[in-house]
Amino acid sequence: MFQVFEVNSIEELSTYRLAWEELWNRGRSKRFQLSFPWLEAYWKYSGTDRNLKVLVATLAGRVIGILPLVSKKTDSRLGPLNVVTYPLDGWGCWFGPVGPNSAATLTAGIRYLSRAKSDWDLLDFSYTDRDRLDLGRTTTAARNIGWSTLERIWQTVPTIQPGESWGQFLDRKRGKKLDRILAAEEELASHGKVKLKHYRSDFSDRNEMDSFLEAWQEIAQAANGTAREELPMVLSMAEAAEDSLLLDLSLLTIDNKPVAATIGFVHPHGLEIVRCVCLPDQPAATLSVLMGRLLEQSLLLGDESVEICPACSLKEPARTLWATKMLYSYRYSCTPLTHIRSAALLKYHAATTPRVSQKRVSEPLRQTTPVRQTENDCQTEKVRTSPNIAAATGGLPSKTVTPAAPRLKIYRQ
Repeated sequence: MFQVFEVNSIEELSTYRLAWEELWNRGRSKRFQLSFPWLEAYWKYSGTDRNLKVLVATLAGRVIGILPLVSKKTDSRLGPLNVVTYPLDGWGCWFGPVGPNSAATLTAGIRYLSRAKSDWDLLDFSYTDRDRLDLGRTTTAARNIGWSTLERIWQTVPTIQPGESWGQFLDRKRGKKLDRILAAEEELASHGKVKLKHYRSDFSDRNEMDSFLEAWQEIAQAANGTAREELPMVLSMAEAAEDSLLLDLSLLTIDNKPVAATIGFVHPHGLEIVRCVCLPDQPAATLSVLMGRLLEQSLLLGDESVEICPACSLKEPARTLWATKMLYSYRYSCTPLTHIRSAALLKYHAATTPRVSQKRVSEPLRQTTPVRQTENDCQTEKVRTSPNIAAATGGLPSKTVTPAAPRLKIYRQ
């Protein structure tokens, strides 16, 4: 029989670190945001407006799944509600249970919450990857205890899947899009020599990371506003991702002056860009050029896809110029009828929200992915290899020295 334990402090949760790591390695979605190091880094700067509410599901004394949640006060049409939700807060595209037993974890977690209804008003599972991972598990778990769920599209995720060489990918961009891409390159080149510097945990020297993060701080402080407010969180997550060998950083320079930067996290199927900062006095073409050059580098590293977090400022150039498809994350809300205000609010949204199509827009995730290899790997015998990625790919990358392929030109002349 399933047992569920509720953990409300990061210190107590650290006793489950090894079990969490083992579940994460066996899960289908090896996203950094589902790891314990990410939650630990996030919680340092998440503010005091929420409480940790992590549910640990066990069977016969063994942890079979973890459901990371937080509870927080949220304003609604019917007044403030205490909402239990995922803790992502825009720092990624997808979230969900940790481990390979997501259906059992959701069922045990929701059943536990149904017996402890006094400290929350509404369950709200956002950032759900319905079409590739969830596949109806959330709605089934709620239905098992007699609750119905309200399904809504939460966010759109611009996704780039070149599926071929960089030159062929650009050749398919005919007409106005290609004209705008080339015009952006020409505009930025008129300001000086443009260069992209790239850092990835698997293949770069860790000593280089400090210079990338120093440049990020300089840009964020000059940009002010949200960029400066998020700086402590970015630095904390970068350190945690580097320790997990899942960090990806890029830096765009003009005449060696840093003007824009990105931070992303590697997963077995590619790269997820979560934030971008840019100097305020830069031309609009800067983000398009940064996006294009980052995509080329990602393709050289063997990434199958690049996803842009909706909270990232790269979303718009990615959507209008580079995306090959738009993926959807979904939001599932449920509450018992005894919570009158929450139930009335869901009925209102059900009546005013367009019906969501049940047609899947993407294929389920595969279990394996090709090994990444860069030109730099071909020229050196010492390679830093992520154990997480190695586990997902079936082994360590080969260290055999082979001739490096000629670098593709970024854009056609």
